Amino acid sequence: MTDSKTTTFKTPQPPLGIPPVATPRKQFLRRRKKNWWSATASNPGTYEDLTKEYNAVVLPLQTENLEGLQVVLHRQLRRLTVQHQFSMGNTVENEGETPASYGLTLSYQTPFATSVVGRVTTDGLTNARVVWRPWNWTILKGSLTTSTAANAAMFEGEIYTKLYDFTTQLRYISKNNVFMLNYSQGITKRLSAGIEGMYFSNKGKSLISGSVRALAPDELTVWTLRLTSLPTLEMTCTQVLWRFLRTTTSWSMMLQNRDQNAQLLHLLHFGYQYKFGAATNVRGFYTSSHTMAVQLEEQVGENLQININMSVNYPQNIWKFGLGLNFSGI
Repeated sequence: MTDSKTTTFKTPQPPLGIPPVATPRKQFLRRRKKNWWSATASNPGTYEDLTKEYNAVVLPLQTENLEGLQVVLHRQLRRLTVQHQFSMGNTVENEGETPASYGLTLSYQTPFATSVVGRVTTDGLTNARVVWRPWNWTILKGSLTTSTAANAAMFEGEIYTKLYDFTTQLRYISKNNVFMLNYSQGITKRLSAGIEGMYFSNKGKSLISGSVRALAPDELTVWTLRLTSLPTLEMTCTQVLWRFLRTTTSWSMMLQNRDQNAQLLHLLHFGYQYKFGAATNVRGFYTSSHTMAVQLEEQVGENLQININMSVNYPQNIWKFGLGLNFSGI
């Protein structure tokens, strides 16, 4: 009579010095995160960078609100960059007017970690900006803007420092005599927070805000919470759904006092960014106040980028459309 023996099978282990192969789920998550963000650092940077994933989707639609036609010629000459901009229609700089304008921008990068940027337009706007990095942990910025049309000038200065996992930033804007000081710090690997104080010396008023940023364990979702002394409460959630699509949602609430009557205002904001390969990029957002905007960026070859902007304000029945052509290496 023979005894039966139970045979056990062991999972083969990789040889020493060779890392184990990632599981299919980890490979899937890496593909979704690729080309979108690297949100593993506990402190992403400045106080405003606590919401950088949300800003990357929404801010280009607000700051690049092009209307009309714009042609940009971009040329790189070693350390000097030359940019010619021809505009016809409303832009951020001449909003409310529709004349044709021309702008020249020169940017020079010195060997001493300093960059100098100058811009002159036919609208009477002149801007000069200097960025100096004396040490790896300190950045100094200064800019001066003058406008002959408004007969005004504005100076802005900034000191930014980053040591280990905390950052500080001091800014001054002469337009309203505003002083801003903020501090942000990484608390854990996926949690960071910051606080900012603003003082309007010409009005004798101050504003304090605090923000918290949390990163999901899969590193594909970022939540932020911001509370100000107005008072205002804002929450955002930005998530990578697929390798080519990420969405962001923002909900804000503000208590407004008018004629001794308190009113609670709500605003819901939904945005998205869609990538078709490496050449096409689409952004859009829609708010509960019935406003929407869409931006299309198409890279045609190596030297041409086409930008198409459209925004609609349904309550005020305002429609805007813009076309931009950016040529490089010309």
